[in-house]
Amino acid sequence: MNDQPLISVIVPVYNVEPYIRKCLNSLKRQTMKQIEVICIDDGSTDNSGAIAEMYSSFEWPIFRCIHTQNHGLSAARNVGIDAAQSDWLMFVDSDDWVEPEFCEKPYNTAMEFDADLVVFDRRPVTDKRIKDNRSKRKQDDKYKKTIKKLSSNTWMKGVVSQETAMKSGGNIAWNKLYHRSLFNTVRYPEGRVFEDVATTYKLVFQARRIAMIPDVLINHIYRESSISNSLTEKNVKDNFISMLEMYEFMRKKNCQVEENRKLLWNIAMRYLMVDASEGEGDITVKKAERIVGSIRKTPKEWPIKRRLMFWTWKFNKQLFHMLCRIWLHRKIMKDIH
Repeated sequence: MNDQPLISVIVPVYNVEPYIRKCLNSLKRQTMKQIEVICIDDGSTDNSGAIAEMYSSFEWPIFRCIHTQNHGLSAARNVGIDAAQSDWLMFVDSDDWVEPEFCEKPYNTAMEFDADLVVFDRRPVTDKRIKDNRSKRKQDDKYKKTIKKLSSNTWMKGVVSQETAMKSGGNIAWNKLYHRSLFNTVRYPEGRVFEDVATTYKLVFQARRIAMIPDVLINHIYRESSISNSLTEKNVKDNFISMLEMYEFMRKKNCQVEENRKLLWNIAMRYLMVDASEGEGDITVKKAERIVGSIRKTPKEWPIKRRLMFWTWKFNKQLFHMLCRIWLHRKIMKDIH
């Protein structure tokens, strides 16, 4: 077997001790053996890094573990990109697991269609450890909405447009095979969460040719404790900044403009509800205010509470901020208990 791996699978690792064995075992069982798995231990404080180190070997698949200080998911992915030895890259979150042909099918598709980006389907999975029946119902509702959204996507095999790749494949990193040349001028923004939102669309529009396959090759866990579900000022601010950048980029490309505008409205409204500065001198808050202020008719899919908050923000800022503080306090107390 040639000593050069064909694909480098990059796995950022941070405090995922209950999940990481299942993730790495699924990569160990790949039908395509000529791959390297690069685990980047991002300063874990549990046994995740030690577990990842146990998989290191010189056999195929090759497992390597790089230990760094905690700098976040973006920095970990960038370390993996720089350390990769192959021409093809894939990303896996360390609490997810993949199917046996996760590497082989996208690679063969790239060869078949001379593509430098391959998109494949994914399966959403909920975390089974739920505190009480109420949270279970809420999580089930979110899961059902995710399933409905994914099942409405049109999947096919063959060369597709960038717009189709974005619509079906989503603005996410872990259901794609990338030629490493796509990263020549692109890196994940360090210090910012929602790094997929800030990066994936750039890679899609860098691609010379994109292929798609309908195979479900990765199982992605939706956890209530994940960063994307944590309601903090930094998280909602980073999400808003990334979404605003993507909206401006996609608007220039005339791609999914209306869909992204509604999504931007939603995220801007959420940001104003969470941010505590009340717009005093914060340029990002002022951008969000301009975007929300441009809404003439609230989207029909907005829930009643969000519509109410919008009209309160529009006509009584003092009441709006008072309601937001009450809402945030209740949210924080619920998360604590």
